[in-house]
Parts: sequence; C-alpha cells; structure tokens
Amino acid sequence: GAGHPVQHAQTVVDMIGANALEVHVNAAQEIVMAEGDREFMWLDNLADIVAKVAVPVIVKEVGFGMRQETIATLHAIGVQYVNIGGRSGTNFARIEDRRNRTDDNQHAYLYDWGQTTAESLLEARALTEKPTIFATGGIQTPLDVVKAQVLGAKAVGVAGHFLHTVMNEDTSGLITEVTRWQNHLAKIYALLGVRSQAELLQVPYLLDPELLNYANQRELH
Repeated sequence: GAGHPVQHAQTVVDMIGANALEVHVNAAQEIVMAEGDREFMWLDNLADIVAKVAVPVIVKEVGFGMRQETIATLHAIGVQYVNIGGRSGTNFARIEDRRNRTDDNQHAYLYDWGQTTAESLLEARALTEKPTIFATGGIQTPLDVVKAQVLGAKAVGVAGHFLHTVMNEDTSGLITEVTRWQNHLAKIYALLGVRSQAELLQVPYLLDPELLNYANQRELH
C-alpha cells in the first residue's frame, strides 16, 4: 500500500527475492473499508519507495482507474511504471461493503466510481510524457488484451478469469487456458496485419459512442 514507508517496501522485496514491487493506491476502497485509512498523503512515500527500493516499482490502482493528471503526477515523482487498474473488473468498493456486514449496500453509489480500463488508457494516451503503462480491470478475452495494447498498454493483467479457471479446472486447466490465449493472441495479430506489439500502436480504431463521449468531454485527442 502507498501509505507504507520505504523500509516496509524493501523488507517485502527481500523476503521473497522479488524482481519488482507493485504498490497499490486505493483511496476509494479505503473510504468504504470500515477500518480503512482516512488520510491519503501518499506522494512522499511513493517518491521515497521509487527512489530507494532496489527493484523496479509499479504503482497500481485497484479497480477505479486513473486520469491523466494522476498519471502525470506519478511520473513527476519518478514513477516509471503505472498499472491503471481500470473499473470493470474486481470491484473493491462492493467487496468492502460486503465485509462491512451490512445489508443495505450503503456505498452502492461508489460501485461505478472512477474510469474504466479503456477510459484510463485514453487518458494515458493523451500524455506526451508518461510512464510505461500496464492495464488491468475487466480483461476477459484475448481480444480485450489486444484492445488494451492498441490503446497503449505495454502489458495486460488478468485476474478474475484465470482465478475462476484454476478454481474450476485446477492447475492443468489453467495452463491449457493460458496456452489457448497465447495462441489466440497470435491469430488476432494476424487478422490486424501486425507482427509485434509495437505495431499495434499504429492500428486504427473506433470508439463506441459512450467512450467517444467520454473522450470528447475530457478533450482526449
């Protein structure tokens, strides 16, 4: 979490010999969490972690997305890798409401808070100078992976779909599913006439009306 000091971050890295450290920012989740933080003065901690931890540091939203101003602020303090963690996947506002053990879903108005993965990628794409962008949040198919890459994601993460696979089909089923995705990604690349991920950035695309409306209001051109 972004509220932890650099000593905690380095301890975690040392404990498991990590090759990278992902630090999450999760203000919306904390707000809903009964025992959650109520102070979000995280920038100094993040800058310290990025500067002093001995491995690359990724700053990740937990499912509420990021706008370009946030991404630019992170880049300004030295963050080189950002996982935009867009809305449309695992919803931690909903999860924390369940943990609160209330029956009225009192924070339901926050269940659609923030930017979707696609909206967040358009926000990042509008920046001239930015960190390397990773995308997670609602990735359900190989085509979702390619769409995120077309919009500028350097890497794409999948949680829910693969978790359900391993729960229902065990490890061998998960390996089969991951292999299938790899094969299907190659097929989609072929359909688009590209040989590499880098070439995906040149693929023309259309936005659906809702996403286009968002892009126009945010002036993401």
